Amino acid sequence: MQTVIKKGTLEVSIKTRCLPDKSTYHRSKKQLCFLKERVKQEKYTEKTQVSYYAHGPLARVEYGNNQVQGLDYAYTIQGWIKAVNSEALLPNLDMGKDGLNVTGNANKNFARDAFGYSLTYYQNDYDAINPAWTSDTASRFLANQTYAPGQPSDLIGYRYDLFNGNIGTMVTSVTNPQLKTAMPLGNSYQYDQLNRLVQSASFNELLGTQNIWNNENLSYPWETFAYLNKFAYDANGNIQSQLRQDMAGKTFDSLVYHYNVQNGNLMQNRLYHVNDTINAAVASGDVDDEGAFNPAATTINKVNNYSYDGIGNLVRDSAAGIATVDWTVYNKIKSITHRTGFMQIANGDTTMPPDLCFNYDAKGDRISKVIKPRTAIGVQPSSYWKTEYYVRDAQGNILSTYVKRDSTAISTLYFTQTEKHIYGSSRLGIDETQTQLLGLTASADTTHHYTGYKVYEMTNHLGNVLTT
Repeated sequence: MQTVIKKGTLEVSIKTRCLPDKSTYHRSKKQLCFLKERVKQEKYTEKTQVSYYAHGPLARVEYGNNQVQGLDYAYTIQGWIKAVNSEALLPNLDMGKDGLNVTGNANKNFARDAFGYSLTYYQNDYDAINPAWTSDTASRFLANQTYAPGQPSDLIGYRYDLFNGNIGTMVTSVTNPQLKTAMPLGNSYQYDQLNRLVQSASFNELLGTQNIWNNENLSYPWETFAYLNKFAYDANGNIQSQLRQDMAGKTFDSLVYHYNVQNGNLMQNRLYHVNDTINAAVASGDVDDEGAFNPAATTINKVNNYSYDGIGNLVRDSAAGIATVDWTVYNKIKSITHRTGFMQIANGDTTMPPDLCFNYDAKGDRISKVIKPRTAIGVQPSSYWKTEYYVRDAQGNILSTYVKRDSTAISTLYFTQTEKHIYGSSRLGIDETQTQLLGLTASADTTHHYTGYKVYEMTNHLGNVLTT
């Protein structure tokens, strides 16, 4: 199937094709689909190659014309996502063996995996067709969560095994950009009877060469957790308190959440104030204490940190310096205005968040954002403002982003295309080639090809970008 879009002298062709592949992947035949793009008089450049298992689920995605990354997928018998790539990010442990330089490996020229993750719902929720997979810890993509016979790892010891799809353990591995080494982090979750998260504990105890998770916290109970989070809720599911620790196990937030409670009755599920019993100097960039909470019904929406309009839209956030949030009649944010003189200090740097204005089309999709820089005395003149424009497809997906500043007072007259979004069934990444449109002249060179501007986004099961 081919789709051709013409705009002036520019012709963009998107071509996809699917064909059977005789190769096997975990003993499962798959189908290949290619997404290709070309500019007039230029050769095709392959963006992605997508492979599927015979029964339908995604098996592998290959990014870029130069084999930038290969993503391999595994699933449980229920069809739940089990893992992408491997936990240790070692080529010999990867499902697709990306970057493993051995004879006969079709993927040896791919870059080594930059990220991976796995999900555990309950013990032994996954088994491969290969019967030797269970005992072959040294070469499988999932690290062993049993440290030794009769000695479960911390990942097992601090989670609840549930059979309703709740995640008991998640392992996320990304590559250290400086050292080029894997940084695996395991998270174990505990839930209450209403399936609400009550504890998240993190561990960085993967023994990479052995492909086994350690049990330091179970063996030594006085050891602190990394990134511990604990939650408590009221009967409506509102968070009442939260405890947070950093990687070293030091508590930097002990938060208490305040709602509109009158005579013992919760009036609304609206957060009005947050108090922190930990000194603000312990950590920067976290939630700090917001001062005394005033529960009086007549003033609770006026003097505390958060204020709302009659239908529950947030209109003020004092801690963030937001004096006013204006909304459209369709419940879209129209503008955000900060109070005069507000500034943020983090890691020794002082910044003044800009005021913002938003515009929408008839469907409610944002089509522009006006950024208004501020000084200590207020908003700068309009000659300093900057506008971002968004061009979308019929489904509302952003195709391209443009930035305009139309004043010559500060010698920054420009209208630039800053982003072109790359899609398959969902967004794959962004082409960050900068194109200045003012004064643009046609080029006789129609065969050039630039590399290094495409940023591919590697996401987890929630769509959160883990690495680019």
